Amino acid sequence: MVQNKTPQQRRIKVWDAPIRLFHWALVILVTFNFIAIKLGGPAKVLQKLGYKGFITDTDLHMLSGQTLLTLMVFRFGYGLIGSTTARFSNFLTSPLKVWMYLRSGGLGRWAGHNPAGGWMAALMLVVLGAMAGLGLFANDDIMADGPLMHLVGKTTSDSLTWYHRLLSRVLLGLVVLHVAAIIYYRRVKKDNLIPPMLHGYKDWPENEPVPSISFTHPLLALGLLGASAALVIGVVRTF
Repeated sequence: MVQNKTPQQRRIKVWDAPIRLFHWALVILVTFNFIAIKLGGPAKVLQKLGYKGFITDTDLHMLSGQTLLTLMVFRFGYGLIGSTTARFSNFLTSPLKVWMYLRSGGLGRWAGHNPAGGWMAALMLVVLGAMAGLGLFANDDIMADGPLMHLVGKTTSDSLTWYHRLLSRVLLGLVVLHVAAIIYYRRVKKDNLIPPMLHGYKDWPENEPVPSISFTHPLLALGLLGASAALVIGVVRTF
């Protein structure tokens, strides 16, 4: 009886530090924003830790949202000039390839995002970016206004706030779908997607050619992040 042998594995680097840090910062900020606006409590925790000024959960939500917007500007820029697996041109494939991938049950091996995962990631980025941008013009009808609300007036701000909240529900659905996909890949396909996003490396069969991946210098990512922060701060304070 001939037994199939599992190919020897080698570890290859697929995710650079800027992308990994971006990913987990995103997880933290989205979670924090949800807690601050839906459950409340972060402002009280901050005051118990010694903060003397007056601050509300909505204030923290807006500050966190502007930080999130900075990350979105960075990510869209890094998707153009960043490392191979971070570039949109690398993981945004044609609809036909996505359909073939899904129809095959997820066959194939991918260093970065697979065809379906790439579009899911892009959709989440667009939704998050739109949410953060709309938040600049939003209001809560009580005491908190977005820093750019005065540019559009109350009526338009109310409409933009409605879309901001609608996108939060869309995002929740995407997050649930994303987590479900991670669980599916872990249990059914025996492919744990989380560790590579922690340490950057992925197991790759030695009998398969290693994909060509180039990595951008970290200083470029740092400069892009600084420019993104300057842009967001400049827009918020100038207007």
